[in-house]
Amino acid sequence: MIYKSLVTVKEVGKCGHGHKVGENFEIDGTTTNGKPCLEAATNLYWQAAALTGGANLPWAKGSDKSIVYTHCP
Repeated sequence: MIYKSLVTVKEVGKCGHGHKVGENFEIDGTTTNGKPCLEAATNLYWQAAALTGGANLPWAKGSDKSIVYTHCP
């Protein structure tokens, strides 16, 4: 199963890597575009890997449980 997700930066304090509100990263289970920084990629990886494997994350939002809010470390 290929799980494709679009990650959008919604809020930002002061990002040392220059990510901006509205910036997008697309994750397709094996690669990302948009070049997220290491901190963002690390934080997103385990959720993307779980969803790719068919997991249902209990904290996901939306009618199809496809929206997950997270943050950089």
